[in-house]
Amino acid sequence: VAVCNIRQSETSRDTTEFRPVDRRAFVLTPALRRAPMSVYCDFTAICVRQVLQENGLQAQADPIYMGIVAGFDARLKPQISPAEARVGKTFKDYKMENFINCDFVASFQKSMDKHGLKVKIVTVLNDAVCTLLYGVHSVYSRRISTSDCSISVVTTRSGANVSFLETDQDFLDSCTTDRRLLLRSPRNGSFCVVVNPEAGMRCGEKGELSNFLNNIEKNVLEEAKPGDSMRWECLSSGCWYPKLLRNSIKTMRKLEVVGAGFPDLLSSANCFEVFYVCDRYATVKEPSKDQLAKDLQAFLDPLERYRIQPKEAEKLAQVCQAIVKRSATMLASCIMAVAQRVYGKLLPERMVVAYCGAMFQIGQLLPSLQETLDEFASPINSIYPFKVELMPADTAFGCAVSAITIGKTLAMNEHRG
Repeated sequence: VAVCNIRQSETSRDTTEFRPVDRRAFVLTPALRRAPMSVYCDFTAICVRQVLQENGLQAQADPIYMGIVAGFDARLKPQISPAEARVGKTFKDYKMENFINCDFVASFQKSMDKHGLKVKIVTVLNDAVCTLLYGVHSVYSRRISTSDCSISVVTTRSGANVSFLETDQDFLDSCTTDRRLLLRSPRNGSFCVVVNPEAGMRCGEKGELSNFLNNIEKNVLEEAKPGDSMRWECLSSGCWYPKLLRNSIKTMRKLEVVGAGFPDLLSSANCFEVFYVCDRYATVKEPSKDQLAKDLQAFLDPLERYRIQPKEAEKLAQVCQAIVKRSATMLASCIMAVAQRVYGKLLPERMVVAYCGAMFQIGQLLPSLQETLDEFASPINSIYPFKVELMPADTAFGCAVSAITIGKTLAMNEHRG
């Protein structure tokens, strides 16, 4: 739950600034993810009430505008009043009763009213969109003319998104008929709209990557469920880390790089243990082989049914580093391709990319992504100044900023009749 307020700019009377008030994380337990929808909504309302009460905001007369960050598939109509959004399908372990096809905005609003909160839900936004809105606001508030943020990237275990600001007039004309929210670009004052595709624009669904995949990735694809495809997004997301690692170890066994009895805990394609091992050893650049073997033994096979050798542990670490580097390269390629779409031939002197997601909070992905972007920027930088800056974003704050803007706009329109 993030709360922000607005105040008059200290540098211009015609400009308002957004001021963070509070931000808190609440634990959404597995039990809550399976509870009736009303229980889930009541829990959310109680969390919001706690934050508002402790910041002295609950008693204010004016309504508090609220936005929802939706990290799941939903059919949205967020720019109408009241906002509306219906869940299309469930994943990420959201299994609340009556969740599918419900208007979850109406359900949340009912709980807010029930708990006596003067909260008005005005928008529902995707997490990648909120990440970009945070980046746009942060860079604009710095007032550095050489910097621009028009791209965001979100990477989690389940997927990867890259969103961007689109300024093509034909595209904008089609958006206005769909009642989408048009933004005014801080870069030049023109209108734009946030486009939120999957990373790689779903490239790979029709087999476009078949000649690009290595043997390990092809093995993963052969074991996938019917209808699954190896998309660009897949190679950039955390869910493929354990699958790639597991198949790498199979190959290492065949080549006798590791022994045939190498611990079978690595047999589950999605088990957290494999993900943990992959992440842990990808962060070690020059580890002691003996210590690697000792740590791996304690984690995977403490009973020592199979004695892990230092050389085997070292090979596992190298595989993990390669998987993370591959993921970073896929993400960096996607970012640079989108940058050419956004900026054309002349990139800004400092291109800021807002980022968020669980995969960036642990492991080596973030520094590896920055390193890869620097490599891509080097040839351009030899022609004119160009640098890519990765900026951490707060999706909740980005959503709060959007809620204030939309809420104030709706209030003005209602006042005008």
